[in-house]
Amino acid sequence: MNNLSTLINLSQIIKLEIQFTDPEKFLLKMQQQLIKLLKESNNVHSLEISFQYSYKIVPSLIESICSAIHCHVKYLSIEVKTLTDINLILERLKHLSSVTFRRLPSSLLSIENLIKWHTHS
Repeated sequence: MNNLSTLINLSQIIKLEIQFTDPEKFLLKMQQQLIKLLKESNNVHSLEISFQYSYKIVPSLIESICSAIHCHVKYLSIEVKTLTDINLILERLKHLSSVTFRRLPSSLLSIENLIKWHTHS
């Protein structure tokens, strides 16, 4: 990621897809690099975040990702595991025009329950 800006003009990117494969590396190194990448890619309006299937999605990871996402990002597609993840994203990223939650457990798929839960929390 450090040499990416020398290969391409980051300001020309409008859609960015990122897949995380190693949670330890993210927490130790990648968070700052992600913040730098999104800051330099100031025309990114659409961001898709995926995780390797065995990747454990924890609230601190979602919090870190939310901290890295700038207000120029308007469309987010992200994998989540819990209603807490969803609520955190909706609360922290109010500037989004659209958000898509993927890889939801089947117990969270009822949109009515999701709306009720979010409006009461």
